[in-house]
Amino acid sequence: MATTWAKVMPLRGNAFFAANQEQHAIDARFLIRSRTGITEAMRLVWDGENYDITNIIKGTGPYIGTLEIHAIHGVKDGR
Repeated sequence: MATTWAKVMPLRGNAFFAANQEQHAIDARFLIRSRTGITEAMRLVWDGENYDITNIIKGTGPYIGTLEIHAIHGVKDGR
Protein backbone atom coordinates (compact mmCIF):
# COMPACT_ATOMS: atom_id res chain seq x y z
CA MET A 1 0.00 0.00 0.00
CA ALA A 2 1.24 3.49 -0.85
CA THR A 3 -0.03 7.01 -0.33
CA THR A 4 0.56 9.65 -3.00
CA TRP A 5 -0.68 13.06 -4.13
CA ALA A 6 -3.33 12.95 -6.87
CA LYS A 7 -5.40 15.40 -8.83
CA VAL A 8 -8.85 13.81 -8.89
CA MET A 9 -11.33 14.57 -11.67
CA PRO A 10 -14.72 12.99 -10.90
CA LEU A 11 -16.75 12.47 -14.06
CA ARG A 12 -20.47 13.04 -14.41
CA GLY A 13 -22.77 11.09 -16.69
CA ASN A 14 -21.43 8.25 -18.80
CA ALA A 15 -17.79 8.68 -19.78
CA PHE A 16 -16.35 5.88 -21.87
CA PHE A 17 -12.79 4.99 -22.74
CA ALA A 18 -12.24 2.63 -25.69
CA ALA A 19 -9.08 0.52 -25.81
CA ASN A 20 -8.38 -2.76 -27.55
CA GLN A 21 -12.05 -2.90 -28.61
CA GLU A 22 -13.23 -2.90 -24.99
CA GLN A 23 -15.20 -0.04 -23.54
CA HIS A 24 -15.12 0.86 -19.88
CA ALA A 25 -17.46 3.30 -18.20
CA ILE A 26 -15.27 5.37 -15.90
CA ASP A 27 -16.28 7.39 -12.85
CA ALA A 28 -13.05 9.29 -12.20
CA ARG A 29 -9.64 10.18 -13.57
CA PHE A 30 -6.65 10.43 -11.25
CA LEU A 31 -3.45 12.24 -12.21
CA ILE A 32 -0.39 11.23 -10.19
CA ARG A 33 3.38 11.54 -10.45
CA SER A 34 4.77 8.67 -12.49
CA ARG A 35 5.78 5.57 -10.53
CA THR A 36 6.48 1.98 -11.42
CA GLY A 37 4.50 -1.04 -10.37
CA ILE A 38 0.96 0.28 -10.85
CA THR A 39 -1.25 -2.15 -12.78
CA GLU A 40 -4.91 -2.52 -13.78
CA ALA A 41 -5.16 -5.41 -11.31
CA MET A 42 -4.90 -2.88 -8.47
CA ARG A 43 -7.43 -0.55 -6.92
CA LEU A 44 -7.12 2.81 -5.29
CA VAL A 45 -8.90 4.52 -2.42
CA TRP A 46 -10.01 8.15 -2.57
CA ASP A 47 -12.07 9.85 0.10
CA GLY A 48 -12.66 6.47 1.76
CA GLU A 49 -14.13 4.92 -1.41
CA ASN A 50 -12.65 2.07 -3.48
CA TYR A 51 -12.00 2.51 -7.21
CA ASP A 52 -10.97 -0.26 -9.61
CA ILE A 53 -8.36 0.81 -12.17
CA THR A 54 -9.47 0.30 -15.78
CA ASN A 55 -6.66 2.04 -17.67
CA ILE A 56 -3.29 3.69 -17.07
CA ILE A 57 -1.90 6.27 -19.49
CA LYS A 58 1.65 7.63 -19.36
CA GLY A 59 1.80 11.41 -19.63
CA THR A 60 3.16 13.08 -22.76
CA GLY A 61 4.06 16.65 -23.67
CA PRO A 62 3.48 18.90 -20.65
CA TYR A 63 2.36 15.84 -18.67
CA ILE A 64 5.61 13.87 -18.95
CA GLY A 65 6.38 12.39 -15.55
CA THR A 66 2.74 11.71 -14.70
CA LEU A 67 0.24 8.87 -14.99
CA GLU A 68 -3.45 9.33 -15.75
CA ILE A 69 -5.48 6.56 -14.15
CA HIS A 70 -9.07 5.86 -15.23
CA ALA A 71 -11.17 4.11 -12.59
CA ILE A 72 -14.62 2.76 -11.77
CA HIS A 73 -16.18 3.41 -8.37
CA GLY A 74 -16.70 0.22 -6.36
CA VAL A 75 -15.14 -3.20 -6.56
CA LYS A 76 -15.63 -5.57 -9.49
CA ASP A 77 -14.96 -9.27 -9.97
CA GLY A 78 -15.11 -10.01 -6.24
CA ARG A 79 -11.62 -8.59 -5.64
